[in-house]
Amino acid sequence: MPAAPLISVAVPLPFQQPFTYRLPPGVAVPERGCRVQVPFGKRLAIGVVTGPAEATGDEVKLKEIAAVLDESPLVASPLLDLATWVSEHYLAPPGECYRLVLPPAGVRASRAVVKLVRPEDAPDDDPVVAALRDKPLRLSTLQSRLGADPQSRVARLRRAGVVEIEQAIHAPGFRHRQVAVLLHPDAPARGRVQAEALDLLRGAGGRARVSDLSRDRPSARGALKRLAEKGLVRLEEERDVRSPQGLPVPGAEGVVLTPDQQEVLGPVLAAVSAGGPQPLLLHGVTGSGKTEVYFRTIEAVLREGRGALVLVPEIALTPLLVRAASARFGETVSVLHSELSVGERHDQWWRIREGEARVVVGARSAVFAPVSDLGLIVVDEEHDSAYKQDESPRYHGRDVAVVRGQIEGCPVLLGSATPSVESQTNALKGKYTRLVLPERIGDRALPVVEVVDRRLMIKGGGDPILGPVLRSALAARLDRRERGVGLLSGGGSGTS
Repeated sequence: MPAAPLISVAVPLPFQQPFTYRLPPGVAVPERGCRVQVPFGKRLAIGVVTGPAEATGDEVKLKEIAAVLDESPLVASPLLDLATWVSEHYLAPPGECYRLVLPPAGVRASRAVVKLVRPEDAPDDDPVVAALRDKPLRLSTLQSRLGADPQSRVARLRRAGVVEIEQAIHAPGFRHRQVAVLLHPDAPARGRVQAEALDLLRGAGGRARVSDLSRDRPSARGALKRLAEKGLVRLEEERDVRSPQGLPVPGAEGVVLTPDQQEVLGPVLAAVSAGGPQPLLLHGVTGSGKTEVYFRTIEAVLREGRGALVLVPEIALTPLLVRAASARFGETVSVLHSELSVGERHDQWWRIREGEARVVVGARSAVFAPVSDLGLIVVDEEHDSAYKQDESPRYHGRDVAVVRGQIEGCPVLLGSATPSVESQTNALKGKYTRLVLPERIGDRALPVVEVVDRRLMIKGGGDPILGPVLRSALAARLDRRERGVGLLSGGGSGTS
């Protein structure tokens, strides 16, 4: 009898290597990147297949996988290669790195849920039983409610058959909405309520959400159901995408490029047309029009039928850029960052994966967005330390973007008014192509900066915080009834 095939599985737990499992008889070997459900200790986990495993002679001790969840990988091999690189380069657990490229909660471990099954046999004064009477709860929720570790109490109740512990694995899903479609524009109606429902549907152009039609007239819901039974209206279910984009988008206006912008745009467009991994450093002073260069390049990428990824360092900057990008590129824009709800991230991730969104704007985690046929990666403010992830798996979003460009074979445009030392060095060594926007648009002057040696100021017995230059500047503002702001840096070691 042939031995059962063995596979390596990376589980979403802090272990530095994948684990080996046997496949049940008759189960085909899943591809690399497919998700499987596996037993791990006393719980279940959803992990990612990293490839076949070699026999070690102890196969009889190995556990079998519980289920194969995907017929084919959810993400393409370049993203799997990127997750592998992050794991190896940053010495991060592979299961946590694969989690980065998969949908929210795509890989996860189960959580113990305590369920009350025989309340009649439970002690009346037991706080665990009292907490479970309404609904089953996670162990962590029980602990927070009771203010103490409930493990020993739960164990006693479990031995007595009063409670059971289940290993629950839940994932966010798509929401669906019901839509009414008018089948006959001149459909007759019986009764005032049906006539009002038809008028509302006609006013919405013949297609509208049932929830919108019944918001001010709850009776419209029942009327639409009766109209559907008569064949005058069709009720459909469609996916309801939770949109995080927020405020309405203003219309886009034509922008005339400056000579400097035209000069730097040429090499960038040439890199896009040529394809291949090519990092470009766009060194542009504040207000020089770097964003317009980004957008012109994205337009070229979209014309070729490819996708683009735009990274910003701070989540606070994301809505501004999203609204500007939406005004330019319409509904093909998607947004990804950690402040979205799990449901919003889930919907946006699948929009990107299914090709509905071709331009993705987001913070550092968006570097792992499943954009297919990637034609450009933009890293705005590439010098910013916010691109560093400060919890496991730790990585630098800018550097991961450059590596993704190498794997995907696309240009990476790094923009900054003050390039990082690493990027500037790479440009001087010829690894990056350096492009410069030396002046602000419209001949606007840069703010005047005056450097003050505080050591001399302190030696002279002056104010250690407000020196004579800053005092004079603030006084001049007050004389003109203007406002001034003093920023402390380094815990009070200086002002700016």
